[in-house]
This record gives sequence, structure tokens and C-alpha cells, in this order.
Amino acid sequence: MHHDKKLLPLLLLSALSAAAHAATPPNTLVVVQGLDDIVSLDPAEANELSSIQTVPSLYQRLVQPDRNNPEKIVPILAESWQADPAAKTLTIKLKPDAKFASGNPLRPEDVIFSYTRAVTLNKSPAFILNVLGWQPDNIASQLKKVDDHTLTLHWTPTSARRWR
Repeated sequence: MHHDKKLLPLLLLSALSAAAHAATPPNTLVVVQGLDDIVSLDPAEANELSSIQTVPSLYQRLVQPDRNNPEKIVPILAESWQADPAAKTLTIKLKPDAKFASGNPLRPEDVIFSYTRAVTLNKSPAFILNVLGWQPDNIASQLKKVDDHTLTLHWTPTSARRWR
């Protein structure tokens, strides 16, 4: 009877492991990537390699580098963007037809919420936004809605000097 208690888990384990060795269907591309370093798929928290590679497949960005010419920035959810001459403010115009997967329209308030949340959560990705001088105690004054499709992002004079 004692041997049966040891044998049952081994039989169950071997039955489950056999199912993991399925054949790839013909004409099917299978891509395998180690995802064991993912801490979170929340863009305000994701900062390890697998998350950074996966998050763009789940969330659209305002802009992104052009695939063929990474030095060129192309619009995704943003229609246009313009920096002021002093390099302290960026005005972003959202595409009027930009929508979430739910069908809800993307509004300046949504972008402001996302940046504010990332800064106030203060997880690993926040350091990138902290370079702009954005901190939990000042973020509300740095992001402003202009109209239904436009917002401005401001940064401190100290951080602006870094970008000149």
C-alpha cells in the first residue's frame, strides 16, 4: 500500500509530461521565447527584457521608431507633436479616430492618467519620466489637456538642459 502512494504521483506526472510534446502542424511557424523574467505586463511596471519586448504588442504607443529607419519617429496614436523653442513643452495632437480595443475614444485625459500613474506608482520605468523632472508631487502641473484631442507635456528647466 505504501508503494501505491509514491507510484500515483509519478504516473500522473508522466501522463502530463507526454501531453507537452505535441507535433507542430504542417505549414505553421512556431516561435518560442523565454518569458521567465516577466514581472508584469503593466507598462507602468514592466522593465525587464521580456516585458519590454511584449508590452508593445499589447498596448499602442503615441509614437514609435520607424522599423526601417529607427532614427525616424512615426505616429501611432499621435497625429502630430511639436516642441516649443525653449525645449520645455511638447504639444501632442491625438488622432481623432484613435480608440481603445473597447471602442472607446482615446482622450488627452487617458494619456495624462497613464503618465501620472507611472510616475506615482514609482516602479522601475518611472526613472525615465523622472529624468524630465516629473515626480509624484509635481506631475499634475506638468501634464495639461488643451482640447478634446490635444495635450501638453512640460518638464522642468533643469531637465530641459539635459536635452539640448
